[in-house]
Amino acid sequence: MEKSDRDEAISSLINDSAGSRPTMILTTLPLITYDQFLTFHLCVSPFIIAICTFGIVSNIINILVFYKMGLSSSSNISLFSLAIADACTVSAVLMMSFEDMFDDSHLPMRMRDVTLFTSHVYYFFSAMCSWITTIISMERSCCIVYPMMVKRVFTQRTIFTMIAGMLIYQTVTGLPKSFATEPETAHDHEWIWTDVKQNV
Repeated sequence: MEKSDRDEAISSLINDSAGSRPTMILTTLPLITYDQFLTFHLCVSPFIIAICTFGIVSNIINILVFYKMGLSSSSNISLFSLAIADACTVSAVLMMSFEDMFDDSHLPMRMRDVTLFTSHVYYFFSAMCSWITTIISMERSCCIVYPMMVKRVFTQRTIFTMIAGMLIYQTVTGLPKSFATEPETAHDHEWIWTDVKQNV
């Protein structure tokens, strides 16, 4: 397709979607329309909800198990922290999976905007999962390479300090992104709702 034909097709898509839902338009022709995307998302959402529910229950069980075992070893501290971070991450994904189910509900705030407003929580805990997984992998590698030194290097205090440092780092680096998101009031001839604006 020539560039002029492509631009004309994109322009017609924009005009066609002016009176209905918007069409997902990128720099090229869209693969699917916004309605098709919503249909696909609604079909996949039950599976995502089931997987997230299973993940939350599994992580809660892991948290209780490691707590009962006691946080006396560095491995238990790492796995306990990983279970908490993973449970929070999966909870955020579970909340995001409901967003399109309320697309036409005319609530005061759209679920998609709520998930955008709280998406920084997901990225925060997702990054914490990556950091803690790195600590666990590094400890396991040192067990193989330096088996006699691992207990002296990876102590309870060391693991706690590393996780606390990562927690502070993720909080400090994530705050500017959170401040860049703010709610604003929008309206049409029938409804008034709250949109979320991302200031970049």
